[in-house]
Amino acid sequence: MFLLINQYLVDQDKLEEVHPAHGAWFAEQCKHGPVVMAGRQVPSVGGVVMIDVATRAEAEAFAAGDPYTGAGVASYTVIEFNLARCFPDKLPEITGS
Repeated sequence: MFLLINQYLVDQDKLEEVHPAHGAWFAEQCKHGPVVMAGRQVPSVGGVVMIDVATRAEAEAFAAGDPYTGAGVASYTVIEFNLARCFPDKLPEITGS
């Protein structure tokens, strides 16, 4: 399991130029890819994504595939961890995802 921390490298206006491509890519990753959960950081300086892949190389390829990364408007930190406990009943209900 991997936790990916995304950090924006540019101002919001520049980010918005790439957002449609990022949004389409990320929707596909959520529907058919390895995304387990995700959300924006508060304040909005980047995002946090948990993905279920077998290797660091796969996690790094996921990060590299983000149009934000390709456009140089964001970067990722990749953290591998062993999932030891999970409490799904403590997760808030998500609406409008």
